[in-house]
Amino acid sequence: MDQAFEAAIAFAIFVAAFSVSQYTAVAVYESSMNRLSEPRLEAAACIVASEILLQNGNSSEKWSSWEPVYETGYYFSPASGVGVAIRATCYSLDPSGVVTILWTKQGPSQEPLGRYAQKYVDGVILEDGTFVRVEAYASDIF
Repeated sequence: MDQAFEAAIAFAIFVAAFSVSQYTAVAVYESSMNRLSEPRLEAAACIVASEILLQNGNSSEKWSSWEPVYETGYYFSPASGVGVAIRATCYSLDPSGVVTILWTKQGPSQEPLGRYAQKYVDGVILEDGTFVRVEAYASDIF
């Protein structure tokens, strides 16, 4: 009877240790997979921001008539299932050094993308001396 009791205790300890090791392995795997998705999302945001900058160039006329598209699939994305949100802001600098926001245009809100959205920022100086800052956010769509 003592051997059966000792075997049951040894088996219970083995099951507990095995469960803890499996739980730890799954947590480490999930963490590493989250880190792998960040470069993919950052690349998607970079591609979208670059595409917008290439379409409009440094033309003040193109930027003033440009509007962000609300369709998620409109902008080229290297991966399916990636949601994109865009914000462009035009700044002007006075001779006194004061920065003024001339306009802001925003696509779909960043709220639905969640807190894990990756952000990419780029900009261009326009022919009239103003500066446009383009922010692109990319996130997995669930």
